[in-house]
Amino acid sequence: MSALLEVSDLSVSFATDGRDVHAVDRVSFAIEPGEVLGIVGESGSGKSVSMLALLGLIPCPPGRVSGRAVFRGVDLLALGHEARREIRGAAIAMIFQDPMTSLNPYLRVGLQMTEAAVHRGASRADAHRRAAELFERVGIPDPGARLAHYPHQFSGGQRQRIMIAMALMLRPALLIADEPTTALDVTIQLQILALLAEVRRDTGCAIALITHSLGVVAGTCDRVQVMYAGRLCETGPTTDVFARPAHPYTRGLLASLPRLDQPRGRTLTPIAGQPPDLTRLGPGCAFAPRCSEADARCVAERPVLEPVDARGTGAASPRTLAACWRRAEERAR
Repeated sequence: MSALLEVSDLSVSFATDGRDVHAVDRVSFAIEPGEVLGIVGESGSGKSVSMLALLGLIPCPPGRVSGRAVFRGVDLLALGHEARREIRGAAIAMIFQDPMTSLNPYLRVGLQMTEAAVHRGASRADAHRRAAELFERVGIPDPGARLAHYPHQFSGGQRQRIMIAMALMLRPALLIADEPTTALDVTIQLQILALLAEVRRDTGCAIALITHSLGVVAGTCDRVQVMYAGRLCETGPTTDVFARPAHPYTRGLLASLPRLDQPRGRTLTPIAGQPPDLTRLGPGCAFAPRCSEADARCVAERPVLEPVDARGTGAASPRTLAACWRRAEERAR
């Protein structure tokens, strides 16, 4: 299967006070048609910035974006502003983290729902019908009346449903969901995740889900990629990565979570230290200062993504990759 989106050596930096902040550093990945890719990592790891760069939403300057991002045969990063604007919303749509800052409080939600479709040639009547259908699909009752309301007249969960409906207006092939459940209570979070799963099943769109919650990834995503300090440190099928995490950072993230299959009262193990200063990254692995397994090579030389040992057999798995010199050395033995 050919990839829907194939990203190669994506880098994003910002010039500030005479120094460069390397927010995303030579990241490569692919998203297949119809799959759900989870993107996890601590705050500041480059999850959202990498997706915003693909959509042309990084202000340049002070930002600088380089690399390739081939979507349906077209390099998004090589497109001009107007060409990329035509792709946004139509072929690639994004659900932002806080719907209240994404919805214009001065405009009725019906107008905000339909403006992209009308801009692309749809009649207002057809766009309004499509918006009402999507309101009903995402679970907002009495859609005809609610389209005339303002954002403040909806609850937080309903506003997030509106953002999902708006993202689906033009039937995108790729839906980017940036922390879509962060500000919601647990019950509403489950409803939103169930809705995204339903959208994927009914429309066949691929989803890139940015989240801090490994529990959400475990229950939702086909594949997961783990980012740290703007770099990709591990990627593979969710079940494989969670069952046999290869990178010390991935193991640290999983060890810091409470688990039902562990004894009651078990002490959680936090990851020691703090994420690095992105203006002062050394030549080696960015995680080395916090890693108990790091050696001289880890500090001096940046590891590359390589296949990890498949189920302890010594054979390399083509599905799971990790950027860790220790894992590469173990496989070579």
